[in-house]
Amino acid sequence: MRRALAVAGGGFLAGLAALVSLRGAGIAAAQGERPVARDPLVEPAGAVIGVFYHGARFTVSTAADPGPPGSTPGAGPAAVAVVVSGPPVDLHLRIKRRVWGAFWAPAGDVIFERVPEAYVVHTSVPPAELAAADVLRSLGIGYESLRSPADSASEAGAFFPELVRLKESEKLFQAAVVPFRAERAAGGDRLVTDVVLPARAPAATYRVRVFRFRGGRVVWRGEGGFTISRGAANALLATLANRHGLLYGLVAVVVAVAAGLLVGFVFGSVKGH
Repeated sequence: MRRALAVAGGGFLAGLAALVSLRGAGIAAAQGERPVARDPLVEPAGAVIGVFYHGARFTVSTAADPGPPGSTPGAGPAAVAVVVSGPPVDLHLRIKRRVWGAFWAPAGDVIFERVPEAYVVHTSVPPAELAAADVLRSLGIGYESLRSPADSASEAGAFFPELVRLKESEKLFQAAVVPFRAERAAGGDRLVTDVVLPARAPAATYRVRVFRFRGGRVVWRGEGGFTISRGAANALLATLANRHGLLYGLVAVVVAVAAGLLVGFVFGSVKGH
């Protein structure tokens, strides 16, 4: 009997705790605050590449750091760095050289080892104010951290700035000092930035890392991520193009011919009237 009462009492207390928790979340929502379960928080968790896909926007937020213990309110806040990177791959950059001083001709490929296809860095202050260059490099913050020792010792080292310029022109590499905006949440104020990736960003799982710096040192770090995936139709076309080139070509020809016949039929009917 006592055991039954104890179980019942435990269930009652658990239900009461859940009710209080829900009530607290409701109060936070009513006050314009949103509950936060993890840090960093990345929203949305993913994007799907469809027919009308034009890129994706992801919001990355982290708890605002008011400063070290004992400091006056608002004094000494930590600087923030957000790093978003795709999986590392070997990138090929086709180069050209001047021949006989008259014209340019292809001169082979330069291979950059284990470089992310997409890489975004947002910092609240200039990188030089975060920490020393070697510290940032060791943390994977900044373009210089993408250089591998093999690249630096080979021809790829000389062409690395060209790779960065090319990737920046495609919006796949981004490095900027941005004003993080403040938002209220149930657990306290948060600093928020938006990461925008272009449509050409590959379908993959992306790693999101957030660092807080104070006095040239990392005082906190956290990690999250998001996924860009292909829709069913897009995935089918990609598979045909990459693995079944002949079949993909035949399908493309059939679709083009069908579209031409349809347009001819429509405009022919209009002229007939």
